[in-house]
Amino acid sequence: MIKRLEELNYLQRQPDLADERISRVFLKEEGWAEIHQIKDAFQQIDQVLLSNLSHEEQKTLHKLLMQVYSNLLTQPVDPS
Repeated sequence: MIKRLEELNYLQRQPDLADERISRVFLKEEGWAEIHQIKDAFQQIDQVLLSNLSHEEQKTLHKLLMQVYSNLLTQPVDPS
């Protein structure tokens, strides 16, 4: 994955100065631009999804979704 993102010019690897066995990975300008586009897309989706909900309804929805998330975290996973 890192190699592919590097080929797309989204990130770069740099060797660690203290330990040459370690490579540090940094986003390049193109990578940051892509992240900003993704964030913008999620904001647009949020606007569409929540457009006709009042502030109170949005708070209630958030509370309910967090409860669902909490329920999922506490349930054991059946590997079968």
